[in-house]
Amino acid sequence: MPFREMLLLGFVDEDGEALVGMASVVADLIAEHVWLLGLFIVASSPHGSGAAQALYRRLERWMVERGAQWIHLGVVAGNAKAERFWLRSGDLQGRERGQLEMGRKSNLLRVLVKPLAGGAITTSLDLVTRERPGAP
Repeated sequence: MPFREMLLLGFVDEDGEALVGMASVVADLIAEHVWLLGLFIVASSPHGSGAAQALYRRLERWMVERGAQWIHLGVVAGNAKAERFWLRSGDLQGRERGQLEMGRKSNLLRVLVKPLAGGAITTSLDLVTRERPGAP
């Protein structure tokens, strides 16, 4: 799958002394302006404080400044906390990828898509057809 760049990012506290979160992103994955958010994790100590939403908004602005128009990500179905987080963030259901092996577990993955530049989810799914609902 073609892409422009793959990055691992760290978020540090206000003092610049402690890592409070991480993200991995892939720019222009399969199609220009389509970015994959492969990982977004925030330290557990600020959970419930709104810190994760604030960090994510910063990350999203950073991606837009670098050309992202759509973000694609996957969330394990049944991870209610993560599913709520992404749906509150404005992500929309793409397809479901069924039973992906992750270690000893088999999980259903919900592919979510977020339009960032006023575009429609259908435009992104036309660019990355493998993420359309019902795609093989």
